[in-house]
Amino acid sequence: MRMGRFILSIISILFLQSTDAQALQLKLKDSILYSVNELYIDRLNQIYIFPKNTSDILKLNENLSLNQKFSSPFIGSYVFLDAKDPMKILLFLPQFNNVNLYDESLAQISDEYFADFNAESAICFHSSTQLCYFANNKINVKNIADNTIQSGEQIFYPRKKLNQVSQIKSNGKDIYLLLPGIGLWHFNAFLNIESFVEDYEITRIELMDENLYYLKGNSIYQRKEKEFKDYLILSSNDHISRFAMNKSYLLIGTNKSIVRYSIK
Repeated sequence: MRMGRFILSIISILFLQSTDAQALQLKLKDSILYSVNELYIDRLNQIYIFPKNTSDILKLNENLSLNQKFSSPFIGSYVFLDAKDPMKILLFLPQFNNVNLYDESLAQISDEYFADFNAESAICFHSSTQLCYFANNKINVKNIADNTIQSGEQIFYPRKKLNQVSQIKSNGKDIYLLLPGIGLWHFNAFLNIESFVEDYEITRIELMDENLYYLKGNSIYQRKEKEFKDYLILSSNDHISRFAMNKSYLLIGTNKSIVRYSIK
């Protein structure tokens, strides 16, 4: 496949540098001329993009060359991918309650249907051998090898019409659940609620080690629960629909391109 030419994006970005030592320092690197439904990056700096108006997944190397292309008629606007482990990638198709695992070449490892999922369900890796998911109003951790399940307390919230995919992120200890249009929950290692933020405007989250980042409006913040503070990382005059990050890069998806920043 011939890749789209990448150019420096001409978008207006405003930075607010915190004096806090933990604030990220970003440097504009390049951009990719794609409008995307979804956007992810793994720890090997490989980028996964779901271009709009296609049924494709494109996996790019760090130098933006094409690594793999995968197509399926079941891939649409609503998808979720967990690329925490580049050797074992999780793809969730909410409209079909379907969870697929793929290897590094995007060859399918497994295909599972979750009958108890609904429109608000979400799933991710909890560890290399466990899945963490939200179903039946509970956080659940499932062992992949023997299918045993541990469930947390039931949560209650006002039902709203959701037009975005729910997201769940776990580092094996902390679990964050975002239901866009409702709010953000933080659960501990025992699957009990640590905190809840009622915020209708948070649309995306990323968990990097123990640090949570979220997209609200056209700004990305780092959340510090113990300090009761949120630090502004990046703000844009352009619309930010998606973002993804690892320890090396921050990617933001705008209406016309993906902009990549190096993290210092």
